[in-house]
Amino acid sequence: MNEGKTGAVGVAKFLLINYEYPPLGGGAGTATREIARALARQGHAAAVVTTQFKGQPAVEDDGGAAVYRLPARRRAQSTSAPAEMLSFLASALRRAPGIANEFQPHAAICFFSIPSGVAGLWLKKKLGLPYIVSLRGGDVPGFMPGAMAATHALTMPVTRMVWRNAAAVTANSENLKQLALRTMPDLDIPVIPNGVDTEKFHPVADREQSNTARTALFTGRLNEQKGLDILVRALGRAHADLPAGFRMILAGGGPEQERLQTLARAHRVDGIVEFRGWVNPADIPGVYREADFFVLPSRDEGMPNAALEALASGLPVVMTRIPGSEALVRNAENGALLPRAAGGGPDEEALAQALRRFASLPPEEHARMAAAARAQAMRFSWDSAANAMARLCEQRMQHAQS
Repeated sequence: MNEGKTGAVGVAKFLLINYEYPPLGGGAGTATREIARALARQGHAAAVVTTQFKGQPAVEDDGGAAVYRLPARRRAQSTSAPAEMLSFLASALRRAPGIANEFQPHAAICFFSIPSGVAGLWLKKKLGLPYIVSLRGGDVPGFMPGAMAATHALTMPVTRMVWRNAAAVTANSENLKQLALRTMPDLDIPVIPNGVDTEKFHPVADREQSNTARTALFTGRLNEQKGLDILVRALGRAHADLPAGFRMILAGGGPEQERLQTLARAHRVDGIVEFRGWVNPADIPGVYREADFFVLPSRDEGMPNAALEALASGLPVVMTRIPGSEALVRNAENGALLPRAAGGGPDEEALAQALRRFASLPPEEHARMAAAARAQAMRFSWDSAANAMARLCEQRMQHAQS
């Protein structure tokens, strides 16, 4: 690597690999895009290998990063089945070596152990290209132990091989690191937190405060991991005590939507739960600015981008006390951390109590929490995450050459 513009990290070329990239997928796709753009801003060259979706160009420039989209059997923007991930992997095994030969990267950064890490391993075997694996949550054995235990047992040998051959394995939270160490205790796993674009995600200017905060928001995939069934049941418990005009916006799509709609009717809260469906990423900042507080009742997470975006938008955050949560939310300061139930996700009654409380916050308390939320988000930036990735690549390559 040559000396960079700031002298802190040498200028290099990075190939980022992720089967999801906006508008596809969730937080890891956003992280891939924002880190690629940040690397480009810092003077590096960045290229991305990802999935091509309906009508998307095969190659384009995105904020200074070259994006190569490979054909894959992807049917929906919000979710990807295992067979669809394998379809991307098959394309990546065929096409990524040619892209790498043309681009000549110094290192690859693979988001998720599988499928992206397998593509990174292939590039190492074929071209000698070192790769870093960025753990995101679902790719770590022990994450969502009930729902994903069988998948993790099946993929464990591949996960170990991908980690063992990587120049480095990183995690986006300390708790995710500790979970990964249960699988390979001898790994050195640096923690590189997610960032947030605080210019794109910002509070409403001169928000008009009413006597109550009446709109709650969730953004993300409607799947089992997010614990939205618990949220709907908690709304059923709290409904009679919520202020008139209260609404709960669920912005996102996914396999649980029909079941959640049925559950909302069963608990007689279908009148206050608004299913927005999949929202274009360009419109998401405006959705946050519709809300007064944010709810993330997840059963498990790495470090949720959605919570960071909510904080940056000046929203107090109510979320489960899960990996990554304590780095973001502090009780009574910028939101509430809810005790985790035995089956995962927040305790249902604790969530109902939090809904009652945050739906009726006095204006001055809401304003104080909103300011604290924004201040917390300002501590996390994609430039810092990208610089940490680049520095780690440089250190590991220097170590390999010594």
